Amino acid sequence: MIKRICLHCGQPFYVHNYRADSAKFCSRACYADFRATQAYERECAYCGRTFRVTRRTRYTKYCSRECLNKDSHYFLQRKYDIVKAFYHDQV
Repeated sequence: MIKRICLHCGQPFYVHNYRADSAKFCSRACYADFRATQAYERECAYCGRTFRVTRRTRYTKYCSRECLNKDSHYFLQRKYDIVKAFYHDQV
C-alpha cells in the first residue's frame, strides 16, 4: 500500500500500488466537493467580458442577466425582421 495526500482535504490515505498514479482523493465526497469548487474563466457571448464558471453553471453563456436580456432582445428583433421581410415579399 502507498500513502497519498488528498488534494481536497489534505488528509493522508492509502491506496494499492496499481492506483499509485491515479488516486488523488481520499473519498468520493472529497472528489465531489473538489469538482464543485473548481472554476474557470469564460467570455460573455454578448459583451465579451470574462466571468467565472463552476461545474454547476458550466452552460452559462452570459456574465449577467442584463447581457442575457439584451442578447435575447436583439435575437428576437432580428428574427421578427426576417419573418416580416419574408411575408412582405410574398404580398
